[in-house]
Amino acid sequence: MAWIESHQSLRLHPKTRKLARELGISLPQAIGHLHCLWWWALDYAQDGDLSRYEDDEIADGAEWQGEPAAFMESLRRCGFITDGALHDWHDYAGKLVERREKNRERMRQARNADAASTCNARATHVQDTCEATIPDQTVPYTTLTPPYSPPPTGGDGQIYPQLPVENDNGSKPAKRKDDDETFALFYSAYPRHEARAPAEKAWRRLTKAERQEAISAAKRMAEHIRSHAIDLHLVALPATWLHQRRWEDWRDGRVPAHYQVRKDGGMSASEIYAMALETEAKERGDKGWQ
Repeated sequence: MAWIESHQSLRLHPKTRKLARELGISLPQAIGHLHCLWWWALDYAQDGDLSRYEDDEIADGAEWQGEPAAFMESLRRCGFITDGALHDWHDYAGKLVERREKNRERMRQARNADAASTCNARATHVQDTCEATIPDQTVPYTTLTPPYSPPPTGGDGQIYPQLPVENDNGSKPAKRKDDDETFALFYSAYPRHEARAPAEKAWRRLTKAERQEAISAAKRMAEHIRSHAIDLHLVALPATWLHQRRWEDWRDGRVPAHYQVRKDGGMSASEIYAMALETEAKERGDKGWQ
């Protein structure tokens, strides 16, 4: 289990307060998104360099469900990202990164030692048993014409192996048609239609059975949200929902806790969340809540 230093000064630091103001969220929410980003980096950007990731991938790692570009720009303006990397990352995660690198190097040396021992044993065996010269029995491959030629035979009647064929222009075959068709079914059923490209990328990683279950769960969730008038702020972006396999939360007729409607007259999670948003907006003087 990995961990990262988190100092109590983060709560009252001007940078953290500025980030909360810029994103229009509460201070605890800003702290939570920062920690989610740092935890994600421990697995996917151990050196703190974020330049190889798109904005939506980083925002997804931080559990940010708003506009990815605005989230990233706020992190840069507030000093949490500098020159494409997490600010002062090595000071907080350096020990973990160094320990992981030492472990990798130790495992690499162990594998090399095992490989050298195995090679020496095989070399001794070959030297003892393969003194005689063996005739070269290599059979050359033949040039194929797409899509495939009939299996050619030599004078000895042997069938030679064939090579796989690429497209005429040398490119890889296009993605399967059923990728687009099944994703269209999922995306139309899912209640929140944002960030389609990363969602489609996540969809292509799923198996056929997982896709069927995700489509079914998306339909159930959409119907539940419509029938109970649940705020869409509680609904994750489709890419996040797929990455985290949240369709499994709807198995066997279950409903996730933050979507449940209480029968005792108390407030549900969605109602509490909506009230919190309304309170924050009123404090900022947002007339849209009046």
